Amino acid sequence: MKKIIIGIIVIFFIIGGVQIYRESLKKKAQEDINNTEYSSSINNGNINEENWDVKPKDLEVQSTNPIGETPDFTLENIKGEKISLSQFKGKEIFLNFWATWCPPCQLEMPDIEKLYQKYKNDKDFVILTINVGESKEKVMSYIKEHNYNFEVLLDTNSDISLKYKARYLPTSVIINKEGKITNYRSGAMDFSQMEEFKKE
Repeated sequence: MKKIIIGIIVIFFIIGGVQIYRESLKKKAQEDINNTEYSSSINNGNINEENWDVKPKDLEVQSTNPIGETPDFTLENIKGEKISLSQFKGKEIFLNFWATWCPPCQLEMPDIEKLYQKYKNDKDFVILTINVGESKEKVMSYIKEHNYNFEVLLDTNSDISLKYKARYLPTSVIINKEGKITNYRSGAMDFSQMEEFKKE
């Protein structure tokens, strides 16, 4: 009888250990997704070291969150139009760097669309998403497939993402009406987190 009880206890410990191990693996996998490094895009997208304008040493300097001055830029959107950041002067801007191959980016895209639908008629708030390092055709296909309507700009050579120190994807930035970066975050957000991020 004692052997049976001991056997049952051992089985429970084994099952519990397996469950803990599974949860640990699940947590680790989620952390890996949420912390997808921008540098890993070298092997996943169309970016490679030869296209970079900076060396790894420079990236170390650029890894800090850039609160303050806002680098201006002009990029083409998926419609072929030239869009400049300066044309939105006096508006609050939600800037988001992303890529189609990035799982956390894919995860938050529906919520960015939801945020866009909520504020699309707000003349004082603009959402600009910037695809990093991918072709226009690939990005257009992805946007059309998922029926997204927010503005998508193309940072084909990754120049702007480097200027904004977007070392991880996705990276989101809030630019206030005075043209200053007031909030900066790496990693995927859901709709409620985006709302809070916007207000902070």
